[in-house]
This record gives sequence, C-alpha cells and structure tokens, in this order.
Amino acid sequence: MLAKKLLSFKPGSAENFDNFHDSEKMKNTLDESGEQAYRTRAGRKRHSVQLDKKLTQQLLSMDRRSSTISTGTADSLSSYTGSSSDEDDISPREKSQRTAKGFSDFCVKNIDHAAFGRREIEIAEQEMPGLVALRRRAEADKPLQGAKIIGCTHITAQTAVLVETLAALGASIRWCACNIYSTQNEVAAALAEAGYSIYAWKGETEEDFWW
Repeated sequence: MLAKKLLSFKPGSAENFDNFHDSEKMKNTLDESGEQAYRTRAGRKRHSVQLDKKLTQQLLSMDRRSSTISTGTADSLSSYTGSSSDEDDISPREKSQRTAKGFSDFCVKNIDHAAFGRREIEIAEQEMPGLVALRRRAEADKPLQGAKIIGCTHITAQTAVLVETLAALGASIRWCACNIYSTQNEVAAALAEAGYSIYAWKGETEEDFWW
C-alpha cells in the first residue's frame, strides 16, 4: 500500500506531498485509536470477568450459609414437629399428660411442644391486630364473665388467638378439633399449657373424634 503511494507520488509536487503526509498521519491516528479502543474493551472484559467471579463467589457463599441455616432450623424444628415411631403408635387418649402447673383437663399430641406453639400464636397475633386490640380494650371489663363457650373448629394459631381473646374477656372455654388433618399439634399443646381445655390432635380417628 505504501509502495503504491510512493510510486504515484510526483516529485516536485507540494500538493501531492501534503496529501500523502496527511493520509499517513490520519492512518496512524486511526491505528492508535483502534489500539486504544481494543485495550479499553479488553480492560472492560477483564473487569467484567472479575466482577462475575466475585458475584459467583458471593452467591455460593450465601447459598452455603442459607443451606446451613436451613439445616439448623430443620434440626431445631424436628424436636417439635417430628415424632418418633413409638410416639406415633401411642394414642394421646392413652397418655397421662400434665402442664407445668399440674393442669390435666386436655388431650393433645405432646404437651412438651407447647413452647413452639406459643411462638406460632404470637406470630398470628401480629396478623390479627383488630382482635388483639379488642382484647386489650375490654379485658378489664370482662364482658363475657360467666359465659361458657364450647367450640369445634380447625385448631390453628389463628383459632388460638380467638380462644385466648374470649377467655381474656371472661368466658370459660372448652375446644376441640373439627378436622382430623388441619390440627396444629404444637398450637394445641400451647393452649393446653396455658390452661385451656383443648381436645385436638392431628390424625384423630372417628372414634377419637366422638370420644
């Protein structure tokens, strides 16, 4: 390319010399710009790769921590929700259970799971501010004093909030499960530990239901 330009160059022509000089200068400028652009792109690519590696390491680290936490949580919950085969073989009707205060007018799967059930109830209270506000407002007046309320519903944390609200307003409570599959055993244990006559456990037979 350069040889052709030199051959076509006419000596003594200042204009040709200037044109040749300008074209070579522009070519050098373009070459330098292209090289600089290439270096910039390469630098960005290396930076991007480094960021990708850093993000990948962070995600892997978070995943390992999450896995560890999940495993620990599952292990801690197993003491509440998991039941041994020996425990499953024994009907709650055949167990003799008492609360820490000696109360025994109840029948639940395992009274020892009451602490976990209490946490479930406290979470449900945060989702039911209206009922909790009613309890606080009328608790001192005891508008249900002397009332005897017997309920047969699903035994869940939300039901427990209702039961404890009725009791706080003065009512005497007895409660049982209406469904053999929906009962939360830990919540039932928490209600029993609080001194309520509760008869409910998951997996009741028809005979258990009418007992």
